[in-house]
Amino acid sequence: MDNKISWYEEILALEPHSKLFYSLAVLYRDAGQPEKALTVLADGLQNHPEHFPARLLQAQLYWEQDRQDEAARSLEPVLDNLERTPCLWPLWAQACGEENASTALALAGAVVQKQAGSLEAVLRAGLDAVTEPAGPAPSPQEQTSPENADNAGAQEAVVEAPSAEEDSPAAPSESPADSQKATGPDADPEWPDVSWPEETPAAEEPDPFEEAYDSERAPVRTKTMAAILAQQGECAEAEAIYSDLLQRTSDPGEREELTRRLEEVRRQRQESQEQQDSQDLLSTLQHLAQRLEARGSEPEEKPE
Repeated sequence: MDNKISWYEEILALEPHSKLFYSLAVLYRDAGQPEKALTVLADGLQNHPEHFPARLLQAQLYWEQDRQDEAARSLEPVLDNLERTPCLWPLWAQACGEENASTALALAGAVVQKQAGSLEAVLRAGLDAVTEPAGPAPSPQEQTSPENADNAGAQEAVVEAPSAEEDSPAAPSESPADSQKATGPDADPEWPDVSWPEETPAAEEPDPFEEAYDSERAPVRTKTMAAILAQQGECAEAEAIYSDLLQRTSDPGEREELTRRLEEVRRQRQESQEQQDSQDLLSTLQHLAQRLEARGSEPEEKPE
């Protein structure tokens, strides 16, 4: 943790306008140093006022310290953007799977957009929708109209008419064997075997906000990082960063500068390797010389 903090401090000292200030503030917060995190956030937001996660982190740190006025001021630009984005609330409500949370988000969006009026009006409209009758009751004139009387007489005639089943003779009863066969385990085709398919768990979709948060916290591969690594003797890591940046850029001037730095790092790495080989050879020769000197100083045994 301390090494990461020191590394980010060096990066910001070289590039004060870098967006890595947010990553350093997160490290300070995780290390239990909220005051340093707030200082870094305040300096970084002066150069990057549009940094959305940094504003949220600043408001959260103020809120945890019971500094609600500062938290409200830091969130003012965020709230202004939310008010100017009407599609946020319905999309957020649609993305939320829980019904109660979805309704709450929709209501919050209506209140923020000033579409719902007062809360009392919203509740009154909901109560009216719940308590409203299904349809108007028929008037006495409609109940006693000639058409309704004719329909009622026709229904009574249908009820009083004997059914065909009453006129027809009773069907012969089934034999015990047929009854046994009909009630057997395999003889009821009218009741199909209904089996519900097992639900396969849906693959979890990546959260874009979480990815954005992780990408903010991840170290950024820049030319400054490669230069610091080269100064510290980590030539292999610096060479890998320069090679990666060279593959991702198409600007001729940028490619020329990266190629020059890559050659310098490779030359530095080769010189360092040659120096290391020379030191290894010198160490080996010194070890051999010490062994020969020790062997020469041993007393010779006289023959008997």
